[in-house]
Amino acid sequence: MTPSIMANLPSTLGRSALAVGAAGAACVAYGVFVEHDWYRSATYRLEILPPPATEPLTILHLSDLHFVRKDRKKQAFLASLPRPDVAVVTGDFLAEPEGVEIAVEAVGAIKGRVASYFVLGSNDYFVPVMIDPLDYVLKNRPRDRSKPNRWRDLVAGLEADGWTFLRNAKAGLRRDGLGLEVVGLDDPHISRHDLRVAPRRGRRTSGWPSCTRRTRPRSWWPWGTS
Repeated sequence: MTPSIMANLPSTLGRSALAVGAAGAACVAYGVFVEHDWYRSATYRLEILPPPATEPLTILHLSDLHFVRKDRKKQAFLASLPRPDVAVVTGDFLAEPEGVEIAVEAVGAIKGRVASYFVLGSNDYFVPVMIDPLDYVLKNRPRDRSKPNRWRDLVAGLEADGWTFLRNAKAGLRRDGLGLEVVGLDDPHISRHDLRVAPRRGRRTSGWPSCTRRTRPRSWWPWGTS
């Protein structure tokens, strides 16, 4: 390197470091102050119901709600959603133990007209803690399970409000002449799922996913029709 380049190198590196730091701070600020309250929904129409069904079946799927106490904006968003035929929540209702009551109250607004199902996630079983973001890229990342969350209170409140807890369990549903078998699996992230409840090969199935925290080969099986 020439002497002039060497002389300018510290200031160039300094400006680069400041630019990277500013970009990182902007991303954090966006996540905390903008996207944090940016709730949105997506609608998909699937022509998959076999005969004898003649009417559409609306399904609302929610996940990772992560309620904290006084989470009124999120509660208002849920209340604004159209009420479905079937409601499914696939875990992580809670971000702190004090979020149980508002979580139960909030999802009550979107209960299904025909049925409502839920499973739990690791943050419902154990109080969430801050972790190193780099741990997410590790296959066997460490998990803090030292403090149980209020999942029993959560389940009791939801069941009292008419929700069905599919903790490695099945439930039958009939509508418009069509029989459906709904399978719920506990959280595979913490190895609580049990595939023995899932339908086996050879059964006629509709190809719909089960209620589970993660869709992957070892934790997925279709709903069946009869």
